[in-house]
Amino acid sequence: MKFLRDVRVEMGKVTWPTRKDLAQSTLVVLVAVAIAAVYTLVVDQAFLRVVNFFVNLIT
Repeated sequence: MKFLRDVRVEMGKVTWPTRKDLAQSTLVVLVAVAIAAVYTLVVDQAFLRVVNFFVNLIT
């Protein structure tokens, strides 16, 4: 039971983000993920074209 009391005390010390801060942080994460996804798509397509080029040379 002491553990649960300690957890409650520590949770009371936490500084929770405001709704505005949370929304901004979420937006930053979503934009970063979107950029990473587009980058991955571009690199994947480039590798696909290179591999297809060499496969077509062989066949």
